[in-house]
Amino acid sequence: MKRYSLLQSLVAFLVVSLCSLPVLAATGDTPSPDDDDAHHAHHAWHAAFFVGSSTTHGQSYAAFGADVLYQPSFLKQRVSVGLLGDIVLADHLHGLAAANVVFHPFGNFGANVAPGVFFVDGHQYAAIRTGVSYNFAFGNASIAPTLNWDFAHGEVHRNAGFMFGIGL
Repeated sequence: MKRYSLLQSLVAFLVVSLCSLPVLAATGDTPSPDDDDAHHAHHAWHAAFFVGSSTTHGQSYAAFGADVLYQPSFLKQRVSVGLLGDIVLADHLHGLAAANVVFHPFGNFGANVAPGVFFVDGHQYAAIRTGVSYNFAFGNASIAPTLNWDFAHGEVHRNAGFMFGIGL
């Protein structure tokens, strides 16, 4: 029986998750085109891709990632929950797979905490990500400057870049 690496499993999971979002989004409430606030409608599901850099030990490397978030209506748009995955193209491939909780204390500002697994050179370590972002919305699309810190294996990795997302 073939054994898949964490990286292969993460990529497969994110692809399946992102492909299933339109079906999941279709089950949510959709505002009527006659609704005056339709252009300001809240989207329960949000998918985004990250492009930026990761810095550790004074070296910066290209970083890419994706996340899927769900914002339950009963939480009054103050908390989102979901999954994220990042890959860093360093001397050796490493990345993070995590469950993500984003707090929205005011406006489009977000503060997140994401416990997960950091992987590097075939090893896996417990990790936690903390970060902040500010979401600029343009209809269903969004751009969010993002700054995160990953704590894993006694090291701190700083990730900075942009999330490009869409509300579903």
